[in-house]
Amino acid sequence: MNWLSPKAQARQAGDKGMGSFAVVPIAAGETVVGFGGSVTTIDVLETLSADQQHRSLQVADELYLTPSSNREDGDMIN
Repeated sequence: MNWLSPKAQARQAGDKGMGSFAVVPIAAGETVVGFGGSVTTIDVLETLSADQQHRSLQVADELYLTPSSNREDGDMIN
């Protein structure tokens, strides 16, 4: 559901957990990540695991793009 450019790599970021790191130069304006998932309300978001909640993105006042239960490299962008 997510995509991370082959110019970046998801890996451990110390105490912060996972992060994405450039492995070769990335040009300004180049797409690095594409997100996918399901749009859910806050009520549904609150029923998901803490990990899924942490990887979700708010897309409107009370709507969230929620990822699958399986972690993907594209989830690790910040």
